[in-house]
Amino acid sequence: GDMDFKVAGTRDGVTAFQLDVKTGGISPDLMRQAMTQARTARLAILDQMETALPKPRPSLSPYAPCLDVIRINPEKIGAIIGPGGRVIRKLQEDTGTEIDIADDGTVKVVGDSADAVALARQAIEELTAEVEVGMVFNAKVVRIAPFGAFVELRPGADALVHISNLADGYVKKVEDVVQLGDEVTVEVIETDESGRVRCKVVQEKPKLKVGDIISGQVTNIVDYGVFVEISPGVRGLVHKSRLGTQSEPSAVAKKGDRMLVEILEIEEQGRYKLRRVVPAGSSDEDSRASQDYTPRPGPTDLGSGTVRA
Repeated sequence: GDMDFKVAGTRDGVTAFQLDVKTGGISPDLMRQAMTQARTARLAILDQMETALPKPRPSLSPYAPCLDVIRINPEKIGAIIGPGGRVIRKLQEDTGTEIDIADDGTVKVVGDSADAVALARQAIEELTAEVEVGMVFNAKVVRIAPFGAFVELRPGADALVHISNLADGYVKKVEDVVQLGDEVTVEVIETDESGRVRCKVVQEKPKLKVGDIISGQVTNIVDYGVFVEISPGVRGLVHKSRLGTQSEPSAVAKKGDRMLVEILEIEEQGRYKLRRVVPAGSSDEDSRASQDYTPRPGPTDLGSGTVRA
């Protein structure tokens, strides 16, 4: 009753102890006796523990509570918290974790499982990553100006899509392409030292296949044929033998004309071979006659004969 002595440790030695005494002190012999008894008890407890769990698990159970510590640039704290704490609240709700952020940029994430914490960590890293040229975002249009649209790449990170980068062709008004609240896929094309970001709208290219008939735009005319753009940035060649006319390519079309073409072949290198298609009822009789003409086999030697009256 004169002392309270608690000892913790392993087979190799003592790791911690606590001693409370009610007298003026204890003798070395009493301390030695207490330590010996504590070791005997400790080894007995460890023997029982090893029968249940001989060695530590190689990894934590995915359902074990987990803590992860992330260090971010303190300037990025606002991106995680969001306006009025909206972003961090949603992040905690979506992942089922608790997130604590210190002023020095230390972020502690606590969750019921390793998967939940990993999901939260991934979201935090995405929110705080530096925006770089070439990155693609699913962005929301948050403001429209006469010269372009401002989009939110992620909470706290806005970018400008200039009117010239809203579509491949000419755009007269921003509202002709996007409206406030629209979601668009954008690619970062420029950043500056002030943190300003410029983007362009990523146009989804249609999947082209052999047999497709497309109205394209003539982009170039050469001696051996006509080049036609069949999709933004995708051009193919209509060889002069597939123009459907005996006329020279320069007599069939001029740069900027629309031409109906069929995809005949798509080479491994991505080159497209095309043929001109003349719609039924077209006034281009020479073209239609040439397209419809099929050579017929016939004798190569006419021989000789007698003309009779």
